[in-house]
This record gives sequence, structure tokens and C-alpha cells, in this order.
Amino acid sequence: KDVWLHPNPQQSYQYLPICTNPGYAKGNNLAVKERVKTDSKWVLFFNDDISLQVDDFLFQMVQLGEKQENAGAVGCKILSSDGSEIIEAGSIVWQDGSCHGYGRGSKDINATDLSYPRPVDYVSGTCLMIEHEIFSQYGGFNNKVFPNYYEDTDLQMHVQHDLGKEVWLQPLAVAHHTEHATFGKQESVAL
Repeated sequence: KDVWLHPNPQQSYQYLPICTNPGYAKGNNLAVKERVKTDSKWVLFFNDDISLQVDDFLFQMVQLGEKQENAGAVGCKILSSDGSEIIEAGSIVWQDGSCHGYGRGSKDINATDLSYPRPVDYVSGTCLMIEHEIFSQYGGFNNKVFPNYYEDTDLQMHVQHDLGKEVWLQPLAVAHHTEHATFGKQESVAL
């Protein structure tokens, strides 16, 4: 199935293969610098270990971002690689700074509390669409430490707390994710 098809043929998308692993932050910053046109409104980042599950994935993401005038970023519902359970339907940042994927481990992937568009604390960088202008003005993802995690969360905290914009979950856009495919589970937990 071709997830690149969508109702608006005026929009274009580009793919930039990078043969080495410079890390999430540096690799994505490079891709935006090299390939994204300055007049692009949105930039969509997604890992190479996800598979998009609906034909109109990109349309659903962009449509929500455009519909919610205060949206600075949008993410999708992320399921396990076999689609049997929720990895995340948005994420929560607790008062102590710890984080948790909302709905994580739920086998009811269509539960109502996981299936409506809403603002969230942040969405996984596994699949993150953000306004190009916000991304560029902030300087992209923090790439000072590699390997690392939470550069996506850091950026989205800026979106919300410095800019007063919102991060939205679009549950109509669904992806399957093979967690920890890059570093392996044991090393990922240690990081």
C-alpha cells in the first residue's frame, strides 16, 4: 500500500537517505538543512523502524496541524510492530520529570481515550511533525550528546512553554514501531 498518496497533489515530500548513523538529532538536523525548502510549513520526522498503517497518514497529520490554529507539532498513534498493543497515544511528562507513553501496554488499541485528537505533553520523535519555522528558529534538535534520548521532548517543551503553542495527537494516523531497533533494548534503557 502506498502511504505517500494523499488528497492534495500540490504538496511534495522528499526522502534523504544517510548511510551512516550520526544520531537522531544530528541526522534530522542535517536532513532539514539539506532538503527542506524554506517555504515549507511542516517537517515530518519518522524513524526507519516504523511502518505507516493508513493510506492517508500524511493528509491526517497535516490536516490536524492546519485545523488547530495553535498547533506547533503533531504526532501519531504508535502501536507495537505487530499492531497488538499501544506504545503511545501521546506522552505525559510527570512533575518529577519522568515520562510515560499514554496508553502504553494497552491491548485495546481502539479505546476511546486513545482515539480522539487532543493536545498532549509531547509525542515521540519516532513520528513527529513540527512547524518548519519553529524547528529552524530553535536551532533544530539538540545534538550535543550522542547517543541520547529526549531531544524530541526538549524541542516540544520549547513549543509549549516558550512559544505557548500546542502539541497534538492525531490518532487517525497510525504507525507500527519496532522499539529499540537502533541500539537494542538493554542499551536503550541504560541511556
